[in-house]
Amino acid sequence: MDSLETNGEVRQRKDKKYEISNTSEKDLKTKDEKNKSNGKVIGLIFVSLLLDLLAFTMILPLLPSLLDYYDKKEGNSNTIYTWLLHAIQRFQKLTGAPDRFSSVLFGGALGSMYSFLQFLTSPIVGSLSDAYGRKPMLLICLIGIAISHGLWSYASTFSLFVLARFIGGLSKANVSLSMAVVTDASNEKTRARGMDKRTPLSLSLSKAIDFISPWHLLRFTAVKNLTAHQNKVLSRLGLIYFIYLFIYSGLEFTITFLTHHTFGYTAMQQGKMFLVIGFIMAVLQGGAARRLSARGAERAAKLALILTPFSFICVAFAAVQRPPIFSPLVWLWAGLVLFAVSTAFAVSCMTALATTQAAGAGRGAALGALRSLGALARAAGPLLASAVYWCSGAATTYTIGSIVLILPAVMLVKLKTH
Repeated sequence: MDSLETNGEVRQRKDKKYEISNTSEKDLKTKDEKNKSNGKVIGLIFVSLLLDLLAFTMILPLLPSLLDYYDKKEGNSNTIYTWLLHAIQRFQKLTGAPDRFSSVLFGGALGSMYSFLQFLTSPIVGSLSDAYGRKPMLLICLIGIAISHGLWSYASTFSLFVLARFIGGLSKANVSLSMAVVTDASNEKTRARGMDKRTPLSLSLSKAIDFISPWHLLRFTAVKNLTAHQNKVLSRLGLIYFIYLFIYSGLEFTITFLTHHTFGYTAMQQGKMFLVIGFIMAVLQGGAARRLSARGAERAAKLALILTPFSFICVAFAAVQRPPIFSPLVWLWAGLVLFAVSTAFAVSCMTALATTQAAGAGRGAALGALRSLGALARAAGPLLASAVYWCSGAATTYTIGSIVLILPAVMLVKLKTH
């Protein structure tokens, strides 16, 4: 009997071991399948964002030439272009601004409209995705972007061009949605919330106020369960981020007008210029920026903000007819290289710094608030910088901008995150 009982116990143990091993193998296979599926999702998101980024940046070197084209075609007709032109001419008479910079304000207005629409729609579309799912809202945004680019390709009139940019700005919420999809796909805890469960629409839309009101954004009220120190750090970091992007985006936007009016760059030459800048940024972001630790990201962000004023001082020298030491072209490219290096680390490292101040459940809200602040800054910055450029010229604009950019650099250096 004892031997039979012993044999039975041995068989039971073997059966249990077999069941456990079989279950673990099934779990491993399931995890592998999920990882492959998540990898495909993240890959598709990456490709869509890359194509969208290329299409978005494509317009920057073409914008001065496009505005010159519409000026020649519609300058004497009764259209939206002439209405804006008359408004600018009235402002010219009041300020005594030169006629040759009239296209700058057009570009600033269009850039601001695009970013402001993104600022308004991103939190609302995000709330709708909480209620109805990420996939349908992302598809709607991508369809809107495709329609925008399609209209732009056939935009023989300025009105159609503005309509294309308007639709594109409304559809630009695909970036924040893509971030949410990647978070859902890569995080076991949030995957079910993103793909199965739905938040009531009324509750979801009420949270969107936290991402539209500048006061709420700067106080990071959307991020819950923060300590007093974390909330103070995030609020100060948000203010630094806003001031930096407000000035930086305006100066970045007007570079195309500087190279077009001062150096006579064609659209092809400007495209090559942005290709060099993009290549430097891609190498640095892909190689160094993403490998930084939390402490390393903080140091890199501080260094990037310190370098930024120097980059635009170089560009200011490039706008002078007889700059000291080097030729204007050398000063221009020195500024562009410093611009690319600082840009590669500034935004990404400040974003990484913000995530360290929020718990896992609150990181999405922290990033959302930071992104909304960035969109608002990019909406106002190009318009102001274009107006200053238009009234005072390139050298004055970049000099003033570089001086103001010292402020966020000093604020970040003094910020105590621990």
